[in-house]
Amino acid sequence: MKMKQILIIALATFTLGSCLKSSSPAFQAVANIIFFQEIAVVDEVTSVSYVPLVQVWGNEAITTCSFTHSSLENFNLSRITDTYWRSTNPASKRTDAIPSGSFTVAATNANNVTVSSVITITTEQEGMSEKLNGELSYTPTTRDLSAKFHAVAGATGYGICLMQGEYFLADEIEVYTAAQLEAANWTITITLPAEIDNYANEYDLATYAVKVGDVPIVQLGQRVTVSK
Repeated sequence: MKMKQILIIALATFTLGSCLKSSSPAFQAVANIIFFQEIAVVDEVTSVSYVPLVQVWGNEAITTCSFTHSSLENFNLSRITDTYWRSTNPASKRTDAIPSGSFTVAATNANNVTVSSVITITTEQEGMSEKLNGELSYTPTTRDLSAKFHAVAGATGYGICLMQGEYFLADEIEVYTAAQLEAANWTITITLPAEIDNYANEYDLATYAVKVGDVPIVQLGQRVTVSK
C-alpha cells in the first residue's frame, strides 16, 4: 500500500482546500478544514456537535501560521513538521453547528514572505442524520481486519482510516461507496499490508462515514488498536 495523506490525495475526498498564493511563486501553501461530527444518545436524547480540524501544508518551511474565522475564536496552530501545521486541541473549538462565514489562512516562511487566502462557507451545513455504528475487529495472527458498516443517511462515502490521536486522520486504508458496501452486505475483510507497521509500533484504525459538500464532514465509527 502506498501511504498517503488522506486529506491531500488527488480526489480530495475530505478536502475543503484553498491554495495560498503570493507574489513570490516559490513559496506556496495549501490549507483545509474538516469537521468531525459527533452524535451522542443519552437517555434517548440525541445531541450533535462538530469538531473542526485545520491543516496547512507548505512547499517549504513555514515559520508562522494562523487560521481565523469571522465569528469563532482564533485557531491555535502547531508545527508538526517544518512544512506541515495543524490546529492544537481541536476539541476546544467544538460547536453545535458548522458556522458559515469566512476562514482566513496566513502562512509565513523564513524570508518573511506571507501567503494568505480566504475560505468562505456561504450557508450553514447539515451533518449526517444518524450515528455510524457497526463492528471492527483485528486478528493479529492473520493480519485480517474485519469491518461491518451500515447505511448512514446523508453519507456520501465510507472507509477505514489510520488514526493519530483522537481526530487526526493520518492515512486512508480503504475507501468505499455505499453501492460497494451494499453489494458486500455491508461487511468487508481486508489483510493489512506489512508496510503499514512502518507508521508506528502501535496505531489505531477506525471506520468512518463522510458527507462531502461545501464542507467535508467526517463521522468516526468503531476503532481498534494494532500493535506490531
